[in-house]
Amino acid sequence: MSVKLQNKNSPIQRVLHIAREFGPVAGAGGIKDVCWGLCKASAKAGIATEMFLPHYRLVDEYLLRYKLSPQPVCTFVVRMDYGDYVRAEKVTVTNCEIAPKLRLFLIKTDPFRYLAEQPEKKIPRHGIYQYTKEEALALGRSDFEGRGYADAFAQNVLLVKAVLLILARVSWRPDVVHCHDGHAALFPFIAQTSAEGYAPDLAHLPTLLTIHNAGKGYHQETRALDYVQKICGIDTSIAKSALTACLLEGAFDPLLAGGLYGTAVNTVSENYARELRETGLDAQTGWLGHRYSGLGLRLLGITNGIDIDSHHPNNRNHPALPVSFSPETEDWKGKAACKKKSIAQLKQFKDSAGAKKHGRLIQQSGRPLFSFVGRLTEQKGFDTLHTAMRRLLSEDEKVGLWGLGNGDLRIMEKFKTLANEYKGRVCFIEGYSEADAKKIYASGDFFLIPSRFEPCGLTDFIAQLNGNIPIVHRVGGLVKTIDNQYGFSYLGGADELYLCLKRAIVVYRSAGKKRLRTIQRDAFENIKTRFTWDKVLQEKYLPLYEGIVKKAKPVLPY
Repeated sequence: MSVKLQNKNSPIQRVLHIAREFGPVAGAGGIKDVCWGLCKASAKAGIATEMFLPHYRLVDEYLLRYKLSPQPVCTFVVRMDYGDYVRAEKVTVTNCEIAPKLRLFLIKTDPFRYLAEQPEKKIPRHGIYQYTKEEALALGRSDFEGRGYADAFAQNVLLVKAVLLILARVSWRPDVVHCHDGHAALFPFIAQTSAEGYAPDLAHLPTLLTIHNAGKGYHQETRALDYVQKICGIDTSIAKSALTACLLEGAFDPLLAGGLYGTAVNTVSENYARELRETGLDAQTGWLGHRYSGLGLRLLGITNGIDIDSHHPNNRNHPALPVSFSPETEDWKGKAACKKKSIAQLKQFKDSAGAKKHGRLIQQSGRPLFSFVGRLTEQKGFDTLHTAMRRLLSEDEKVGLWGLGNGDLRIMEKFKTLANEYKGRVCFIEGYSEADAKKIYASGDFFLIPSRFEPCGLTDFIAQLNGNIPIVHRVGGLVKTIDNQYGFSYLGGADELYLCLKRAIVVYRSAGKKRLRTIQRDAFENIKTRFTWDKVLQEKYLPLYEGIVKKAKPVLPY
């Protein structure tokens, strides 16, 4: 696809992104893919694009792999005082160009993690959001593994303050500051309310807050209002009104603050935005969407794109696959060969610290293979999936299941039991392995996404690019998988999912598989024509950026 270069007369020539994840540089969830895809598309369109990211330990692996040498930009001290606790955080900033027009700013701070209840005790930082196993052991608290960091709010404030101080030291200004999720949502709030002396013009920069997940647990909120005032440096004359305005369910909420003080807010699909504004599903966010509406704030929706090349099932991009193929050219023999060899390779699977195999798969001609890759939690609907899949397996001896993931111990135990009960037909890999995830996407006939709510969903796109037809719960961004056109969908619980699985099997076993092939082909073509990041940028984000700049422009009095 040819890329439309940005017009030199356009108001959008430079965009600054703030996030805690960025593609292969540092990632823990879906934000990394969105930021990476959008920034690459932006740079390719000729827009100067800067990503501001914390310099985690794992970033060094990326820099080493691609032989990048960030150059020094500036060094300064950030005040992070709270009450009698005085803390001056030394910050070192470097940057490097990782693609034409795409520059990465790395913000390096204290390399140690502090425990809130034991501030004198510090350990090396390893993770992004949660205590790693190494950190938990260093603290002598094995129960901390997987918990969110105690100083998460402070780290978000530090990131935002660092960006403000960097902008005071460079000779340029972005046309738009694009803040990703609650981690960066405080940028306009601190720029406008702080008494710490940031450059006055920064308070007027146009901002966009993108909410990748508005569910409870993703807001980065805190109930310690005095702490918020002190650590954000809020002017005491406005502190009470500023903090009170940003309360959601009794806590100071960065997503609400970013909406109130920023220029615009969007989430990652049109339907998810509608659900938050108009339906009872907003209860899962603490009624953030309805609060926005009550304040007259417009919550927009833009469905995420995907980088086709990164997920296309050929050996160049997926060296883990035993056979390359292309759904785009309807190479179904290649897909069948990939499925056969991938299942055969399971016999050589060796358990590791990160992934352990339960059960096994026996190759059987004509057997539809259901598949999944994900976090095994109730929010993701895996309790529902287990119920429906157990019923199907007991009734139909000619179906198989291959899944991978970790999460809720109770749900994982259920899938382990399923794998042991239906040996030869069910294989469950506990944990995560990138190579095995790629094999599952490429080998499966149907990909299962039973989420109770889903802001956008990327796995349905990845599956479609691999000729693996999604079966989705028709909520949030998953509505893009139109039933019987780009996959199969249902609305309800385990019974409705079971019936949907049965419908999919009928299509799979139909003579000649004509309908199956049509769905596979149309799903791939739909992504290619509507959901590449180049398309999403040109048709959605650029018009939004331009509207933001126009909205933020001060009105002349005459």
